[in-house]
Amino acid sequence: MKRFERLIVPGVILLLIAIVIARSIPRAVVEHAGPAWVTLTCEHMATTISVTVPDDKRAGDAVRIVSDTFGEVDRDMSEWKAGSPLAEVNRLAGVEPVKVPPDLLDLVERSIRLAEITNGAFDPTWAALWGVWDFKAEHPRVPDDAAIERATALIDYRQIEIDRDASTLYLPRKGMKIGLGGIAKGYALDLTVQRLHDAGFNDFVITGGGQVYASGTKDGRPWCVGVRDPRGPPDDSFGIVELSDASLSTSGDYERFFIIDGVRYHHILDPRTGRPADSPRSVTVLCPDATLADAVSTALMIVEPAPPKPIPVGTAADAASTVLIAVPPDPRELLIRETGVTWALIVEQDGTVTQLGESPPGFTLLHNPRSE
Repeated sequence: MKRFERLIVPGVILLLIAIVIARSIPRAVVEHAGPAWVTLTCEHMATTISVTVPDDKRAGDAVRIVSDTFGEVDRDMSEWKAGSPLAEVNRLAGVEPVKVPPDLLDLVERSIRLAEITNGAFDPTWAALWGVWDFKAEHPRVPDDAAIERATALIDYRQIEIDRDASTLYLPRKGMKIGLGGIAKGYALDLTVQRLHDAGFNDFVITGGGQVYASGTKDGRPWCVGVRDPRGPPDDSFGIVELSDASLSTSGDYERFFIIDGVRYHHILDPRTGRPADSPRSVTVLCPDATLADAVSTALMIVEPAPPKPIPVGTAADAASTVLIAVPPDPRELLIRETGVTWALIVEQDGTVTQLGESPPGFTLLHNPRSE
């Protein structure tokens, strides 16, 4: 039985922006006025999904669309649910191809394209690392090198076999697994937005599993979404973004982690090494495409910035001994350009803030992120 919860909030709604498994659960704040709006919630994909809509007789229809859509995506694309098409692909790795729904095939193909763009920083076969790291353990530990190396040897998006004619997926090696935790919730958001628009809903906000999608306006103005300070308390926003007809997705190192000997081990794993990424504190991505925002915010936690080394490119015409140099572009900036993401806000490990892409006109930096 589906369970919907109704919340009428007079002042501020707290929205979760998180990346589950592949990322953290930063918090955002959406401002709107009083009883004219209602927030309804449901549970899918191991998280709470909420929709904020005008408080009228159609509000129940909105949350049913949200719940039905997220439930549908979860049934087809969850790697965790026994019997789901994706779980069957993983179970029969090294045995036989599995016929899957077309939307799952599409999303895996899109994941492969992102893996190519990121040189494997985003890799849907990361799920071979299941069980190697346990960030929920009462007494967490760093896995031994051999276990990490065995699992990492099974990670390679290039080995995924897709048969479009037969609509099948196949993993050729036993132990390989596909995990779409870094992209499926974004896809569910996009599909839900499309269905709400088709049903005549224009002004609403949806949150779920690490993302916000804001459609239209709130009382004629863009929705205001606050981005959490990754070293502050949950209600501390260091920046605010005005959002309309776009998605905001945040990844961070500060929700699922443990510290041993002064080293922070977080759950955003680099599929190329099998270890926690040497990452920024958090990455927030703005994009009209929620699927893309979901995946790119994960990838930007893993893609390394350019080393601060100039590259010789020639000599000046008037001084043969003078070497002209060029600073190599930041690979993260290149990723923004190649994917078409609008903007990224990165809190580096030293607490400095980097902006990539085109800064939205409605962005306000409230304060500098806190130190450790």
